[in-house]
Amino acid sequence: MLVMTCRVGGSVRIGEDIRIGLQGRIGPRVAVDLRVAPRNLVFLEGACLQPAVLPCGDHAHLFSLAGMRRFRVGDFEVGVWLPGAEVPEAQCCDDFIHIGVSGPGPLRVAYLQDAADVPWVYCLPPAVAGIVH
Repeated sequence: MLVMTCRVGGSVRIGEDIRIGLQGRIGPRVAVDLRVAPRNLVFLEGACLQPAVLPCGDHAHLFSLAGMRRFRVGDFEVGVWLPGAEVPEAQCCDDFIHIGVSGPGPLRVAYLQDAADVPWVYCLPPAVAGIVH
């Protein structure tokens, strides 16, 4: 699993088809904006989510997570948790969220924060956790 520490307002891109946006955080709740290609189904707690279809044909999901939660996008398992969940001293880091991504085979992941040209991160399972700021 590749683990990244991301700023609220940033997003993580997985391959060419999946973008996970971190829209906001209020206390233990995290708002997640998910844009995926139509072939990628999204599951939250075993239930398949119904998307909104954008004019470009992509599927969009907007949901809120509390604490540590996992969801599945296509072949990828995504975990979202707050700083302080594992290290209590980090609870005051309201501007950051941890995202873990795992999937079959190599991962091609990019973290986007106000810049379009962010280099890809390649990880072969099992991946060593990395921190991206």
